[in-house]
Amino acid sequence: MKKNQNTRSREFTSASIVLYYALFAALWIAVSDKLLAWLISDREWLTFLSIVKGFLFVALTSFLLYLMLNWQQRKTTNQKQQTSSRRLYWLFAFQILLMPLIPVLLYGIHGQQIRQDSHNTLNTLAKVKAEQIETWLQERLADGLMMQSDQAFTQAVALINAGGHAANEAIRNPLALLARNKHYQSLLLLDKQNAPRFIIGHVPVHKTVIDAHSHPSPGPHDHQLGVGSLKTSWYWDENNRVYLDIQVPLIDTRSDERIGTLIMSQDLQANLLSLIQNWPGATQTGLIYLLQPHAEWLSYIALPANDAERTQATTRWFKTATLSLLKQALRDQAGILEGKNADATDVVAGYIPVRYSGWHILVQQDRAEIYAPLHNLVYWITLVVFFAGLLVIFVVTLLWRQQQYTNQLELQRQTSEKDRLLRHFFELPLFGMAITHGQTGHWIRYNHQLSELLGYSHSEMTEQTLLSLTADEYQEADITAMYQMTQDLCDGYRCEKQLRRKDGRLIYVNVDTRCVRTAERNIAFVISVIEDISAQKENEAILRQSATVFDNTREGIMITDKNARITRVNPAFVELFGFSQQELQGTTPVIFKSGKHTDAFYQNIWNALNTSGFWRGELWNRRKDHQVIPLICSISAVRNDKQQLTHYVSVYSDISKLKASEAKLAHLAHHDPLTQLPNRALLTINLTHAIDLAVRNHHRLALLMLDLDRFKDVNDSFGHPIGDALLQEVAGRLRQRVRTSDTICRLGGDEFTVLIEGNPALHDVEHLSEDILQLLKDPFHLPNGREVIISASIGISLYPEHGQTPKELLQQADAAMYRAKAHGRSCFRYFSDELTRAAEQRLDLEVRLQRALRQNELRIYFQPQIDISTNRIIGAEALVRWQDPVHGLISPARFIPVAEETGLIKQLGEWVLLETCRQGKEWQQKGLPAINLAVNISPAQFRNSHILESVFNALEQTGYPASLLELELTESALMTHENEAVETLNALRKYGIRLAIDDFGTGYSSLAYLKRFPLDVLKIDKSFVEDIPHQKDDMEIAAAIVAMAHTLRLKVLAEGVETEEQLAFLKEQGCDCYQGYLVSPPVPADQFEQLLRAQMEDTEK
Repeated sequence: MKKNQNTRSREFTSASIVLYYALFAALWIAVSDKLLAWLISDREWLTFLSIVKGFLFVALTSFLLYLMLNWQQRKTTNQKQQTSSRRLYWLFAFQILLMPLIPVLLYGIHGQQIRQDSHNTLNTLAKVKAEQIETWLQERLADGLMMQSDQAFTQAVALINAGGHAANEAIRNPLALLARNKHYQSLLLLDKQNAPRFIIGHVPVHKTVIDAHSHPSPGPHDHQLGVGSLKTSWYWDENNRVYLDIQVPLIDTRSDERIGTLIMSQDLQANLLSLIQNWPGATQTGLIYLLQPHAEWLSYIALPANDAERTQATTRWFKTATLSLLKQALRDQAGILEGKNADATDVVAGYIPVRYSGWHILVQQDRAEIYAPLHNLVYWITLVVFFAGLLVIFVVTLLWRQQQYTNQLELQRQTSEKDRLLRHFFELPLFGMAITHGQTGHWIRYNHQLSELLGYSHSEMTEQTLLSLTADEYQEADITAMYQMTQDLCDGYRCEKQLRRKDGRLIYVNVDTRCVRTAERNIAFVISVIEDISAQKENEAILRQSATVFDNTREGIMITDKNARITRVNPAFVELFGFSQQELQGTTPVIFKSGKHTDAFYQNIWNALNTSGFWRGELWNRRKDHQVIPLICSISAVRNDKQQLTHYVSVYSDISKLKASEAKLAHLAHHDPLTQLPNRALLTINLTHAIDLAVRNHHRLALLMLDLDRFKDVNDSFGHPIGDALLQEVAGRLRQRVRTSDTICRLGGDEFTVLIEGNPALHDVEHLSEDILQLLKDPFHLPNGREVIISASIGISLYPEHGQTPKELLQQADAAMYRAKAHGRSCFRYFSDELTRAAEQRLDLEVRLQRALRQNELRIYFQPQIDISTNRIIGAEALVRWQDPVHGLISPARFIPVAEETGLIKQLGEWVLLETCRQGKEWQQKGLPAINLAVNISPAQFRNSHILESVFNALEQTGYPASLLELELTESALMTHENEAVETLNALRKYGIRLAIDDFGTGYSSLAYLKRFPLDVLKIDKSFVEDIPHQKDDMEIAAAIVAMAHTLRLKVLAEGVETEEQLAFLKEQGCDCYQGYLVSPPVPADQFEQLLRAQMEDTEK
């Protein structure tokens, strides 16, 4: 008894020593923290290091001291009690180690929350300030745009620039009204030379004379606003008061030139900074920066939170090291910064750019102020945790020692009963069980269920071990687990692995292994419980495969019970119909009914399911958003082993895209892709149907064939995209005019048709035709900003008067349309037999023209070009004529349009060019005077990418000098693809070829384009010459053309001069050359040669 008391005394003494030592160490922490506070100035690091240092020291030294004192007790206590006590000691040691982790974890977790909260607060505050500034700036921007768009104001400014003073009131009144209503400090109006003209309010002297585009420092700093061309700038006076200038350029809408600048000044400190200076809550370190970056410096305004007295505005160079934090905030998106400010203080800041201004907002707060509450919390929690932990250790130790004695008595009583139950449990046929040797792994005992599971007899089992029966890929894990138990790192493990049966088949098993140890913690034996899970594994694999298919297939799958109530749908079904699994649970497919199918349709589905157990077909169902979609559906009835119906499985495939593609293809097959009007194929179908109705009802039909006049000029001048836009606009106007029962079609190019049904009267047809003609005469506004006026020619054919079939009506309407063109265009004509004959003649003319090119029936005629000052021939224009063997000489007015329509104009132009050069070379070889030969180049021939090659080949083949060749082009040919035209003309000019503008004034004349082209001659069209001197307008136009051409250093040649009066007028105006019947009509080459010889003989005389 005395021995036991001594032992208890020693144990109590050990615990007391540990407790006393821990208390002493805690007191030491408080003293050492004071020392750390004196050495370390950073408050955050001071708190963290003091906590970690102090309690790690207490935990480690207490644990070591306890082990040292407890070493004596191991000699006098029971071995089993020693083992149990050791575990309890480890538990106490672990608890002591955990105590300092609580404040550390608290600091880490709560610190992250405080950090995130501060980020969110600063980010939100920055956004709120930015939105306040944006709203304020938008109001100022609206003021500037209002003045910029005030037509009366800008016109008055324009008058001031012109030196007028009548507009003073028109300027002063709106400026005074703006300053009074919007509280502007000053309004300064600069003229186009940036000289001050009007001042409203008080403007500092240096502001009235600054250049509007300068950047003085530290005065104003301009920055482009986000809208238009308005600019903002800051400046501050000697009292450090900040102002904002908004520079509003004033533009003359007629010339698009700047006529002045309005500078609107407003006190930022009174009107904006006071709005954004407020800070939610109390803060001593909160600071708001308004930043404006420049090329090499940074302007900023520092606003202490809730303290307007300390507002600071200044400018700093970017390279200044103290601006590092501010420079990081000059980004195009919002964000958070952590770092040191200009005072080397750790701060947290949120920043965001301000729209419409190029400014940035940065809101910062000292890190120490943010984390101060956390530091106090951690300090007090640390003290509470430490002393609470020591109290728990003391109480648990006392209770544990009392319980230890009671447990020993109960353990002895239960041991015999456990042994009996264990033997009974070991032989149960539920699991395979085995007891193996701790070191060798050989069987000590196994039950019958295990040998039956593995297929071995009793004698065969003795030759095996559990490790040898394990599949190869699992053996390494088993060896590792056994090694851990041997090293006393664990007392058992559970695993899932494969065992090899006697027949070689692998089976999946769950193995629960536990070891029984001796008093020395060595393994006495190992107990393993083995459960066969092969069937479970197979079922799991099948279920996984089915679930993968169900969840990942792109077809929607719905499963219902035998009463057609939905039990499950896959993700694809949810996506297809828009209902969630919860919304569909327990409902029936009736919610998908679209109303497009009859009850008989659904009854046929049920009949098929009841008879064959399967149905497949196309149906329309309704989504959650009420959209009706087409589907391919397969429904299967599922039955169990007793052939009882259990559920239905439906699979849905969306065919919306397929249906849309079919509809799109049908639309494209029957509609023009440019205008979306019906095309020729659909017109033929509609016209056939309309004729059938007209036959039955004895009604009349009218077919209008419409062709745009001068559409080719638009295409040649502005390009095909502009021409396409014009066609779309024409289609839109036609839709507005015709009835919905009538059909508008586009046949191709610039040809449209209108089919009028319903037995229209002739006056109704004529009225509609007149309306269409008038509708198309209104100006068209093209995408390139140009405005054109076109007209149309309409041909009309009637059923049954002019044809009985769609083909006949189309042919007759086409013929009538050509008749309308022949009668001056912009009119309509009905079909007649005469038109048919004219169409046949055009076709015949085309065939004969192709033959004429092959059989050399064309001739070149030359019309002399006369120098007005010397009255001598200086050149000739080459003009093509057709000498038909049957019909004689055919006028160009007849075959040139046919050549242009059929594309023969290119071949014809190349022949004229080659023949002209050949004839010119022949005259040179005969010793005739050298003259310029002018050849007309058609727009189609000029657009040909081989025009340079054609010209150079003609010169090379004939040897004719390039300097004597002159190419005449129309304005429309040059204005089409202007850049390419300039390149082509420069190449021709570089080769020495002369260039002339033919028929000047009749096309889309543009002096801006004319200046770009390297031209030599400008030819006045004969339409301006033939009425001289009777028409004053023509005389003025001709005089203006001569003056303009001479200004551009171009020679002027007048065409169609037939009278002496015309020649005298042109000579008076300074015209250089002329041609016309006054001297000679176009003549064959031999006659022109005689004219040259006669002139040469006169010269010799």
